[in-house]
Amino acid sequence: QNSGTFFEQQDRRTRLYQWSQALHLRPLQSVGRHLLTFGYSYVRSSYRGSISNQPLRVLREDRTLSNTIAYDGALNSKATSNEVALFVQDNWQIYPRLSLDLGARLDRNSLSAETLNVSPRFGFVYVPTRDNRSAIRGGFGVFFDKIPINVAIFRDIPAQTITRYSDDGNTIVSGPVTYTHVMSTMDGALRVPYSLGWSLQFDRELRPGLLLRLGYEGREVFREFYVDPADAV
Repeated sequence: QNSGTFFEQQDRRTRLYQWSQALHLRPLQSVGRHLLTFGYSYVRSSYRGSISNQPLRVLREDRTLSNTIAYDGALNSKATSNEVALFVQDNWQIYPRLSLDLGARLDRNSLSAETLNVSPRFGFVYVPTRDNRSAIRGGFGVFFDKIPINVAIFRDIPAQTITRYSDDGNTIVSGPVTYTHVMSTMDGALRVPYSLGWSLQFDRELRPGLLLRLGYEGREVFREFYVDPADAV
């Protein structure tokens, strides 16, 4: 039971179940050394609840009515998310001074309109000097996020109707205008947000206990969820 401000009451019940396993194989020798890892994870989350709001009267300093806010009746809402992921990773040491990390991850989210999301990953470490005091490392990957439960129930939040009054507190100057909650994707369906990330780094041990590090990291995000107040209906 979660209680908000004096004009809003929420009743929410959520559950989360998670299971994951990873299998690490012993080293394999084939054009270098390979350390293979396989794994999977399963996450189930559910939500059931309702939101109810009391009407509001907003007064000015002189006690005249500025505006009123009314809400639709309480709506019961529920949502369930099932997330399944499979992944594989290979730490490939081609020779002692060069290693590659190659991997891929397959994700399926039941709230998404997409059947499957594929995210490849790549990384490397190269030691350019024979004294083993320098290292160049970097990587690139695709990273899929999650669809929050509160996004799935966004349409069920009660609509808000606002009426504004003139200085006398009696004359309506605008409204009543109703603001509903809509999902403004191209087809109304949800898709998992994702990002592209990359990095490049140089390390040099100048002397014991003193390390010089230069690096660059970048990330570009796509399909993020955000609230955008739009024209009312």
